[in-house]
Amino acid sequence: YEEPVIDFGRHLNRQFAVALSVQKEPTANTVQVASAVTRLIKTDLAADPQLKGITLFVFQDQAEEILKGINGLTEAGAVGGLLAVVVLYLFLRRIDTTLIVSLAIPISIVASCTVLYFLGKNLNILSMMGLMLAVGLLVDDAIVVLESIFRYHQKSADAKRASILGTSAVAMAVVAATATTAIVFLPLIVGEK
Repeated sequence: YEEPVIDFGRHLNRQFAVALSVQKEPTANTVQVASAVTRLIKTDLAADPQLKGITLFVFQDQAEEILKGINGLTEAGAVGGLLAVVVLYLFLRRIDTTLIVSLAIPISIVASCTVLYFLGKNLNILSMMGLMLAVGLLVDDAIVVLESIFRYHQKSADAKRASILGTSAVAMAVVAATATTAIVFLPLIVGEK
């Protein structure tokens, strides 16, 4: 398949051509609209006897770029999460505490995607980047809390008491740090409506 050469007058590959541009509504999903238009061109219009002898094809599809971007972010997020687990283990040197934090990562992603689904929101590049940022925050907060609990556990043999004291010692700092990072996204959320 040779790459089409466009003369922005009225020619494509030195042949007369007509271009049709489809613009979606601002609230519509780009991938869904592009898929519907592509399906229309390849099935309904291609089978139309009135269009016999006319070659129809999709020249530019924004959905492909969006899907490539989301797939790339998904792969980067998975690799980043795996590297975070490895780094956690190298610093904590304990499998049980590493597993606790590691399990929090997929649970928080599933919970976030569930909330997005019920709010009627789609996964896009911005929400994927937000999820990756949230995973980083989650790991950071978990490390701070675990380190505090570990410090209290060294002073006392009672693990339950160490958990309560260690968590309460850093709870306000962790909540404040997370809230200040999350509040940065408030204008984006409000502006989206």
